[in-house]
Amino acid sequence: MKSLEEYAALFEKLALTELTVVEGDQKICLKKQPAPVAPVFAAPGQTQAPVHATPAAEAGAKPSAAGNAQPAAPADAGRAARTGEVVRSPLLGVFYARVNGEARRLGEQVRKGDVLCTIEAMKMMNEVTAPADGVITEILATDGALVEYNQELFVIG
Repeated sequence: MKSLEEYAALFEKLALTELTVVEGDQKICLKKQPAPVAPVFAAPGQTQAPVHATPAAEAGAKPSAAGNAQPAAPADAGRAARTGEVVRSPLLGVFYARVNGEARRLGEQVRKGDVLCTIEAMKMMNEVTAPADGVITEILATDGALVEYNQELFVIG
């Protein structure tokens, strides 16, 4: 990339919160602070603790009998119920499910070292391999989606 404007455009296009680029002796670091969230408080006399609204909670909020919005269960609620080895993204990038023209499927048998997917970062393709023998019990990322560092991608049982 040739200019700070190009990095800023990429930063916005990928909806990143942080980007650091090192080229030779130059380093560029872009950071975006999350938007402040206004607290929502219970009506006087109610014992409910304050609920802080977030875009994810607002999207899944369900009104209670008292008329207050109750946040939906977090998307990670299923984590406790997961059994097996979780495969996480080793870096931030774009998730590609196809390996040698075929995408991995639920119930597919894999062996330790088999390539599960690739993640593209800075025009480089990085293979993610199975850490153990087993069966793919969950696929937690969508083909072509941006994945964060350490985001859960697969569960192998």
